[in-house]
Amino acid sequence: MVLLDRAGRALPGMPVHAGAQNPRRGGGAVSESLVTFNNVSRFYGEVLGINKVSLTIPPGITSLVGPNGSGKTTLMNLMTGLIRPTEGEIRVLGIAPDHPEKLCAW
Repeated sequence: MVLLDRAGRALPGMPVHAGAQNPRRGGGAVSESLVTFNNVSRFYGEVLGINKVSLTIPPGITSLVGPNGSGKTTLMNLMTGLIRPTEGEIRVLGIAPDHPEKLCAW
């Protein structure tokens, strides 16, 4: 996962996901990302939840850490379709999370 600033540059000091795993242990390079956020913002009335987040979550283990109020729960709720973004686009396996019936076709 790489967090980008408004200009599309990686934020300094942010962790980047691990590289390809050993195929003998069940891991390996996968060309498709599992979850993508493209310029996503979420407002609660006039309160900003997250602002212009663009990120890609690859297959494997990913942790989401940050201080209280940094938007972790908002990201998870958006990813699972519990809430919708005010702006931007989210895809889980290439499908918008507000259409979970399409995910069941897998």
